[in-house]
Parts: sequence; structure tokens; C-alpha cells
Amino acid sequence: MGECWDSDRVIGEWLDETNAWSDNPAGAFDFPLRDRLKDLCDSYGYSLKNLSAKGTLLADRPPQAVTFVENHDVARSHPITQDKILAYAFILTHEGYPCVFWQDYFNSDLGKPESPNGIAALVKIHEDEASGQTRVLYADDDLYVMQREGIDRQKGLVLVINNRGDWWGGGRVQTRWRNTKFIPAAWSSRYDSAMPEEKWSEGNGICDFWAAPRGFTVYLPQE
Repeated sequence: MGECWDSDRVIGEWLDETNAWSDNPAGAFDFPLRDRLKDLCDSYGYSLKNLSAKGTLLADRPPQAVTFVENHDVARSHPITQDKILAYAFILTHEGYPCVFWQDYFNSDLGKPESPNGIAALVKIHEDEASGQTRVLYADDDLYVMQREGIDRQKGLVLVINNRGDWWGGGRVQTRWRNTKFIPAAWSSRYDSAMPEEKWSEGNGICDFWAAPRGFTVYLPQE
């Protein structure tokens, strides 16, 4: 991987040039995505429609995207100061090659081993279930619902991010799973730490998923 701290266009040109002369394909840190994640965490009311919009490596060339929330440079110059776990929920469920910052996990106590509310639970989900194509099921200013479709033993997942000040779900979304039970495997919120309810999809795959205020939930299908 390499570090080209610039726009998605310049990073893409750097990747094309680098990989044209190398037999060992390189990826790059997704700085444009990190800027959006900072806005998500630090700017209440940030439109969640921006998360999947073009203009990031994750959106435009996911196999080469090295996603991150914080590193030693940005932590000094313009750190994320609010609700950082939302950003980790995003990168550890989506495609790309996610990186976890040591200081966030240990020094800032976001790791929370043995808890469903921290990075440790998200890392386990990433390793065990986050595979297959990414499909955004719903996105508006306040709610984002995404599905990873799974491959083989990795069954996939559903991520819900809620930017409102109350419990919220996007109504009914079309998943790939029919008559399937979904259990919440990781969740967190600024205001409410209650465990979200389990969900069942209908015979046509439609289901409603919820997350707490300024929070997220990752649901896993139980096939």
C-alpha cells in the first residue's frame, strides 16, 4: 500500500502509474473517504447519502482502497472528535482493506473486547462475515442501510447507520435473504446502549432494520 494524500483523481492516477510498473499490485489509503467519515462523526446532520457517492477509492475501485479512520498524521492535524465508532462500523463492514488505529483501540478505549459496542466486535464481524458484493439498500440524509451478500461460509451482513436523534429504521428494504432471522451482533449509540431487537425477513426478503440515535447496528443473517 502507499500513501498519496490527495484527491481521488490524483490517487487513482498514482495507482495506475505505480501498478503499470509493478508485478506486486499496490493499494492506497482512501483519504477522500476519511474526509467523509470525519464529517459523518463530527458534523451532526451530515447527509448519509454522501457515504456511497462517487469520489472515493472505496466507491470507484474498492479492491485498491485501504480504508482508515485515523492515523498518526491526521490524528495530530485534524482528528475525529465525536462518535468515531460510526466510522469504524463503516470501514469494517464494507469492502476495501480496513486499518484500525492502535491509539483508538487501546488508548481511547474503543476496542471494548468482550462487548458488542466496540471495535473488537466489528473486527470479528469483518473477519467472519463481511464478504461478497456491497449493495446499498437505502440511503437518505438520516439513514443508511447496506448489505454485504456473503460468499460461501461467510454469510454476509446488514449495516444500519442512524444519524437522527431517535430510534429509526428505513422502513422496509429488500434483502437477498428470505424467511431469515437476523440477530444484532454489534451496535453502539451516543444516547442509548440498549440491544436492538432481532428481525425476520418476509418470504420475499423484505425486512426492516433499526439503529439507536446517532448509532449503528450490524445484523447477521442466521441461515
